[in-house]
Amino acid sequence: MTNDEFDALIDEWAEDRDSATAGARLRKKRDTGSDEAQEQIRSDLVKLADTMKSKALWYRDILVKDNEALSKYTEQQGKQLDTVAQVAAEASKLVKTTKLTLKQSLFMIATSFALIVFTLLIFIIT
Repeated sequence: MTNDEFDALIDEWAEDRDSATAGARLRKKRDTGSDEAQEQIRSDLVKLADTMKSKALWYRDILVKDNEALSKYTEQQGKQLDTVAQVAAEASKLVKTTKLTLKQSLFMIATSFALIVFTLLIFIIT
């Protein structure tokens, strides 16, 4: 949700709140009859509303900053996961290519044995 959308929601809420409380205020004014008490209550409510609005805007700013930070961290984490997946794929490919088959192992053992015998024969002859 963008800042403009959030501001539109706040304005819509405030308009709905004002229209709903306007009728209630008129009824209360007739019932109480004390203008000073009503003005005091009204000023207290205005102060409270301003405080609530400032807190809501402050929390909205915090949420926007947190959302941006989370987006940044999510992007970095995605890059790291891609890198890890690529390295894992390369490692599995390397493991597959470096496996010695049974034939290769037997050939290496036979060659080593033949070289040892040949070396011993050379030392025995000389």
